[in-house]
Amino acid sequence: MLRFLAILISWYCVGGIICFFDKTLTIQGKNVGYFEDITFWVLGLVQLVLVYSISNILKKFETVMSQLPTLLTNDISENTKAEFEMFLHEELEKIRNYVAIKTPTSRRHYWICVAGWSILVYIFQIHIPIFFPQEKVAWTISPTLYPRGYIFGLLWAIFVYVVVASNTFWYGYSTTFKIFSFIRSFAKHNRLLIVPIAPDGKGGLEYLGSLSFAFTIASSSGMLIVVSWILLYGLTPALLVSFCLYTIGLAIAFFLPLLSIHFAMKTAKKNELHRLSTIFRNSYSELHNSNVSTNLLLSTNEPTMTHRIGFLADIDQLYHGAEKMPVWPFNIETIIKFFTLIVIPILIAFGQIATQNKLSAWLQGLF
Repeated sequence: MLRFLAILISWYCVGGIICFFDKTLTIQGKNVGYFEDITFWVLGLVQLVLVYSISNILKKFETVMSQLPTLLTNDISENTKAEFEMFLHEELEKIRNYVAIKTPTSRRHYWICVAGWSILVYIFQIHIPIFFPQEKVAWTISPTLYPRGYIFGLLWAIFVYVVVASNTFWYGYSTTFKIFSFIRSFAKHNRLLIVPIAPDGKGGLEYLGSLSFAFTIASSSGMLIVVSWILLYGLTPALLVSFCLYTIGLAIAFFLPLLSIHFAMKTAKKNELHRLSTIFRNSYSELHNSNVSTNLLLSTNEPTMTHRIGFLADIDQLYHGAEKMPVWPFNIETIIKFFTLIVIPILIAFGQIATQNKLSAWLQGLF
């Protein structure tokens, strides 16, 4: 992380030196200089968030990989246990090799990912500035007004999107996609070991919800760029549509991988509540039908009245514990964090609408 921070600082120093000699540290009028380019500065923050998020995702990926054998060995007979463990080991190795880009398929997918981000560089850094010049331009996107700044901006865009964004997207997407694709087949056949009264309060599956949310955090880092565009250029119809689509994409990235696990947890909770209810009902019926005059000692193995009442209390406690289990592998705090990622940009967008984009003018006036 410190090494990447040093590289990032070097980029900003080079950009500052170029702008110093080009006298574009600040630009009079409507164009945007070095210190005025909010998006340029926000991109540095976005990259730091991405690098941190991906390192966090990879740690959670290792946690999930280590937990999978205990999660997926439910209802395996002794005769097939060794065969299943071998199958599981092979499948987990396939996942690791795919994420590490060691297979022909993963290499092909990886370069498709890199190509996709490269196309974005061409569209926003080459095609639009050259063929569709804007009235208001930044020091990095005008080859005619600021040629040296434009060359720097092109190299900066390649670094940001092709080097950093494509790799962080790959590792975030590949880990999440492969893990949850593998788990989905087990979840559909109710082969997940879900414990409704697990200490984590999420059926013992908290690490799966944590992995999905970590991927969402990495994906939401682009929201900082959206906010900077809204503040810098005002809220345009195209930006509003892009913001809405991005928000929908974040919701899909968070909930879709967990959908099969949600249904499995819902089924497990229903079955466990039914099982505990049946045990409680049967035990209570035996207690109710017992003949008190015989001191409840119908056989030498029958529990005493105190033991029976204690057993019913234990079952009641287990029932209420299972009843509290959510049917998603996360809690309300995670939902609040997720909506916080979306609410802040919405408030800024409404601020721009209410002030008729005067927030942008005010922000420019600070410089």
